[in-house]
Amino acid sequence: MQPDFPENLLIQTTSHCNSGCMFCPYRDVKYELSQGIMEEWVYKKIIDECSRHSNVKRIMPYFMNEPLCDTGIVEKINYAKENNPIPTVHILTNGIQLEEPLSSRLITSKLDWIGISIHTIREQTYKRFTGRTDFKKIIKNITHFIKKALSLRDDNFIMINITHPPGYLIEEEKDEAIEY
Repeated sequence: MQPDFPENLLIQTTSHCNSGCMFCPYRDVKYELSQGIMEEWVYKKIIDECSRHSNVKRIMPYFMNEPLCDTGIVEKINYAKENNPIPTVHILTNGIQLEEPLSSRLITSKLDWIGISIHTIREQTYKRFTGRTDFKKIIKNITHFIKKALSLRDDNFIMINITHPPGYLIEEEKDEAIEY
């Protein structure tokens, strides 16, 4: 007897990430795994296979990576949804690349929802978590994306993710991020 096809698929279309979050395994595995972008024919083969199985519930073109580092991610999202209209298609991003025209392309794509991992709204904590120094620009881009998305999509299009390892974010700071 053949096992059932998976209900939820994580498809890592690129092995790249543009951050160095202290709690993500990417920092360590990037030196052990080959780096690149999945060939289009491989991605389409996976998506086409999904379309032959009615039990698929979610298609997530990301895993241990930053999906927006894949310059063809919007086309991949659209291909997944066009060929699998029932499953939810979503991504999780760190928001670093949420600039125009990519922001508009994501908002008008066939993406069901997008998660944005902000982690904190304090610049120093963000720098400590990610090693990045461009916090103000990133928050500005994320805020612009959220406002634009809310004007064109429903409230369920965006999920804000505040991931923090225990002991690294005090309750006051967590509450500030939630309030923001």
